Amino acid sequence: MGDPTDMEALAAAEHESWANWSKYELRQIRTEIRESYGKKRRGERSQRDRAAQGAVDAFDALPCVQRWTRQAETPYVDLTEKEKESDRDVVRKKLAVYRGCTCGVGKGLRADHESQCLSAYLQPRHKRGGV
Repeated sequence: MGDPTDMEALAAAEHESWANWSKYELRQIRTEIRESYGKKRRGERSQRDRAAQGAVDAFDALPCVQRWTRQAETPYVDLTEKEKESDRDVVRKKLAVYRGCTCGVGKGLRADHESQCLSAYLQPRHKRGGV
């Protein structure tokens, strides 16, 4: 797992998974906002419907929602380096958990330990729980 292309492939898959989940969650929130204004009447465009749409528009205008929407719509290769590194961090933490190494869980892996930790299952002599 020391190959950087492996990390990039895993980070791209992590981003795609996050993007799919984020799109789903944002749709669910918009639906719940609309439903909180009551049922839509068949064939009518009521004041309640306009208010519900205004609330959805206000939600969509939030800077964090705009950022998440942009990131979810952006393929991994087109993300900023900072955004890519965030996906790589998630991969590192997940791999550490999967492989039983707790040295970097929750705080990011130390750079000098990363390749050893990521290849733990290939090298059973790796110290579990630290270096």
